[in-house]
Amino acid sequence: MIDLYMYIAVFTFAALSALCMISGDGVDLEDFFYIVALTALWPTLIFIIYSIYKEETKITDTKEF
Repeated sequence: MIDLYMYIAVFTFAALSALCMISGDGVDLEDFFYIVALTALWPTLIFIIYSIYKEETKITDTKEF
């Protein structure tokens, strides 16, 4: 799961950097802070939602011994 987290983070960082460069004015410091914040936020939200989903769908063993 951590590998997926890192892949999403790297892809998000690259995509947002490319969008800022395509916009024409380059990547200044303010854009860089937005890129870093969104890069950290997006995979973290996915990881939290996945963790909650995994906990909710966990199958518990209800056999009596």
